[in-house]
Amino acid sequence: GKKQLAQFFTPRNVIKAMVAMARVENLPPGSEVCDPASGVGGFILESMIRREALGKTDFYFENSRLMSQINYTGFDYDESTITLAKANLLIFLSGLLKNNPNLTQEFAALFNTVFKLCNDSIIGSLERLNPSKYDLVLSNPPYVTKGLSLYKEYIAKSSTLKQFYTVSSQGKEGLFIEKMIRELKPNGRAFVVVPDGFLYRPSDAELRRFLREQCTLDAIVSLPEKTFYTTTKKTYIIAFTKKEALSVTQEDPVFTYIVSNIGETLDVHRLPSSVNDLENMVIQFNYFMSNRRGFEPQNGRCKIQPIEMFDAEGKWLIDDWWTNEEKVALGIEDEVEEYTSEKIFIKLNELVSSVEEIKDKLRDTFDSQPNDADYFTTTFGNEELFAIHTSCLGLTRKEYSLLDIGPDAGVPIYTATMDPVAYVPPRPNQSPFRASQEQPHISVATDGDGTAGRNIVFHTSNYYLNTSRLSFQILNENIDPMYVFCFIQDIKKKYGFDYRNKCNLTNFKRVEIKIPVDSDGNFDRQRQQEFVESYQQIRALTNEIEERIFEEVDKLKDSVSDHLIEFFENVMNLE
Repeated sequence: GKKQLAQFFTPRNVIKAMVAMARVENLPPGSEVCDPASGVGGFILESMIRREALGKTDFYFENSRLMSQINYTGFDYDESTITLAKANLLIFLSGLLKNNPNLTQEFAALFNTVFKLCNDSIIGSLERLNPSKYDLVLSNPPYVTKGLSLYKEYIAKSSTLKQFYTVSSQGKEGLFIEKMIRELKPNGRAFVVVPDGFLYRPSDAELRRFLREQCTLDAIVSLPEKTFYTTTKKTYIIAFTKKEALSVTQEDPVFTYIVSNIGETLDVHRLPSSVNDLENMVIQFNYFMSNRRGFEPQNGRCKIQPIEMFDAEGKWLIDDWWTNEEKVALGIEDEVEEYTSEKIFIKLNELVSSVEEIKDKLRDTFDSQPNDADYFTTTFGNEELFAIHTSCLGLTRKEYSLLDIGPDAGVPIYTATMDPVAYVPPRPNQSPFRASQEQPHISVATDGDGTAGRNIVFHTSNYYLNTSRLSFQILNENIDPMYVFCFIQDIKKKYGFDYRNKCNLTNFKRVEIKIPVDSDGNFDRQRQQEFVESYQQIRALTNEIEERIFEEVDKLKDSVSDHLIEFFENVMNLE
């Protein structure tokens, strides 16, 4: 179904706005336009419609051959949506077909050229590689984590795909974004709908860095929640242009805009509305692109942000760069409520209800997992399945600080902390541990009251251990490394590791792991991947707890403090 394929079909007004931002009417003849996840063809067809409305004729006959000024291509995994896309194109070209009724084969050939079905493999259009081909990409790619492990496993088995998809990311949209960046020509432009996770997840920092290295970031536009009627997920439009050379450093600022209304109601009815912020957004964006450094925002919904705000390691959630007062003025947020003692207690009860709600979701997640699976139980001391590494550099903080040459040229050094403490040149007498996407390693902090058995790192590139950490690799190809990574997240609590009871080699070898097996006793990759997906759901629910509860607690903090001070003054009879 649509949910499983992550098909969140884009509202027509959003498509129109993105096509207008791209100014498709200015594309020169011979331009290549693509949507790698085209669905029913909205972006492709709206581009044709806009060009025709502005006096640009794309399709014509030459010696009985149907030609096009622009080369349009849309890919999709779903046969039914491709069929609908072709039907929509037929409607668009009905006038031309009426005047050329004997040339139906030419039209059929065009339909199959423009909209291509890609379901030969599980990864669909991600298998079609077209480096540096496109002048313009318009897309709303699928954005879910479910099934991602199967995608990555398929890619890892192909040397061609493995060399193309090299950037670490979390959701399926990450693979599509990498594909779009690699497939743009120099000065080619992309306008893409992305979920909010791409803009802040630490696991997508490498992809954000790749985008900044390869492209100029032009705009991020915040869309309202429920823009897509099949999901409440918060989404954004991101616009970027491929650099002519990697040596180019972006100095121009970035256009940001908050959209609250998209010209239709955000309920199941999707009724037309007279309020459409997208129209003004497009006007301001196109003015901005003609004068990036001199443009002045025309209303409070638009802000021009310096490029320094978009560090790959930071958050690109542009909504956070408007104050609460500014959002209230725009009608985005209500006036901040003044809390009385009674309201504070009501809010606390609401928070308790939120916790119960999330607990129910967690219970549903666990209950949905198969409970009749057989498991093979072993320990990390099983040398047929695991190779443990403890060889450490043993450098002092001063020594590795002096050797630090930065992440671009150096090999990371790990201690008990989660992040590398330095990046050093390869040591002459000690090679780094060799990890890769195909053969990842996992490392664990070994001592410290708060860190022993925690700060677990999934390594996909070479690294050094310095002190207070061990690592291991998996020797059996049928054991999913990500399954192992997820399974051991609670070993500190389970085994009581601390500064006395260290997670050292001896103790770590005793740590048990259960691995699903099938009816023949073989390791069951499918069930391992289901476990990983459940773990990721739990992580998502953890984030929900932080968002829904701690956000409210933060709002309550000042009010509670004021009431306590007032209570104290009353009790102590203070003026």
